[in-house]
Amino acid sequence: MAANVALSDTFDLWRTRTNQLLMYTQTPGGKDELHISNTSNATSTTTGAITSNGGIGILESAVIGGSVTINTNLTVDKDVSLKGNTDIGDAASDTVTINARVDADLNPYTDAARNFGNSSWRWGTVHVSGITGSNSSAALHIPVGSSAERAGGTGSIRWNTTLGRFEGNTGTLFYPLASPADQDADTKITTDNASDEDIIRFFTGNSITESTERMNLGTSGNLAIGTGSTLGDAQLQVSGTVNVGGTTNFANRVNLRGNTYLYESAEWCNVSPSSWLHIHTPDTTIDSNTVIITGNLVVQGTRTYNDTTVSVTEDKTFIIGLAGNVYSDSDASSGTITSQRNNATENHGLSAADKVFIARAGTSGLTDEAIYVVASVPTVTTFTLTGYSGTGTFDWAKCHTDAQASGGGLVLPATTKHQLTYESSLSAWLISDGGKVNGAFQVTGTSDFDGDLDIDAAVVHDGAFTHAGAFKTTAGSTAATNYFLKSADAAGTSSWVAFGIYNSAGTRLGP
Repeated sequence: MAANVALSDTFDLWRTRTNQLLMYTQTPGGKDELHISNTSNATSTTTGAITSNGGIGILESAVIGGSVTINTNLTVDKDVSLKGNTDIGDAASDTVTINARVDADLNPYTDAARNFGNSSWRWGTVHVSGITGSNSSAALHIPVGSSAERAGGTGSIRWNTTLGRFEGNTGTLFYPLASPADQDADTKITTDNASDEDIIRFFTGNSITESTERMNLGTSGNLAIGTGSTLGDAQLQVSGTVNVGGTTNFANRVNLRGNTYLYESAEWCNVSPSSWLHIHTPDTTIDSNTVIITGNLVVQGTRTYNDTTVSVTEDKTFIIGLAGNVYSDSDASSGTITSQRNNATENHGLSAADKVFIARAGTSGLTDEAIYVVASVPTVTTFTLTGYSGTGTFDWAKCHTDAQASGGGLVLPATTKHQLTYESSLSAWLISDGGKVNGAFQVTGTSDFDGDLDIDAAVVHDGAFTHAGAFKTTAGSTAATNYFLKSADAAGTSSWVAFGIYNSAGTRLGP
């Protein structure tokens, strides 16, 4: 290989330049080859065994045993294979643009040790056919933001920090995901207002800030309607008006508190004979043309007012002045009676030798409207009766003593008080006013009249007759006025005798 050397060069300069070319050798029969024995490493574009002020074109492959530093762009027209560890960029401002598709799995070097983006540099839309999480201690973190920061197309899922809920995009609006709710979450159903509350709550409202709890179902199984956030204290608790358009059947007790209206046009309240209706309110109004009670009517109050114009009853006996409650359907077994009232066992308040009135026998061995003596009192809820050993149910009440019953009776208040009362000291009924008997009047006991007695019919009297006032009798058409019939003998033969005063001889002395 020839070297061009300028004639103006000194020998020493020529020698130096020649040494820079190192050594030229030619293998036998081969092509020209350049061999450089200088081992200086390149640290810049002007250092190393070979330097060039222009570009270098290499037709064939190049093998570089050391590091390669490129201070400007690198363009590779063919495939690139990178073996060993590869670092791309040395600053956060560096970027990598990949226009080609990745034809291999993208795996991290260490399991669960590398992230895909961070809180400051997040990827935009990620399109995948599926996501599989194999780390049981990790979680899928979805986008978090306020209502004003909502973004994403149809099917997007996010956490709303304004409303405190998960929500998904339907294509037009974001709707709650965690529990049923409308778009602005003022009408909703919740299951946990607090940690593990286990209460289903129902809300309605006009806005998220005006949402009101209307109904709840607590852990006890009680359903409360219209009570606000207060849980129900019964299986069903309704605070407010209940309108039932059809038939309502209650298999057990019904307690109605507050104002209760049991009427509607052409409708009525039906209580089956096997049940009872207990109205426990300060004032109860039954607004109906006709009230029909097919079973028993028990009034437990201390006062009963009847404001009707006409009262009609089929009962032939009117019973007043009982000493205690009427115990209906008291159950007897082999003569031992268990007192019951309103379908529940209740203390009877009896003592031995007390007397009870049988209002309804309902069983053999007892007589309706009869008085029986208490024989024994085994417990506060059981007793026996003298002369009764049967089994069945009946109604009864405790009787007063005669002294306790004294003064009881009927009172008719008018201009004055007109009354019929019982007086125990006389063992008699006292009538405050005169009496008129249009038919036969028969008295089997002692009679005491303090006023006028006007009798237009026959009088039959077998006992003593005491009269403090004037006594006047009329014999009828067969005798003159002021004559009376005189019994002449034991056979009852009588004759008309003028009324007057007679001596022992039978001579009339006057008047």
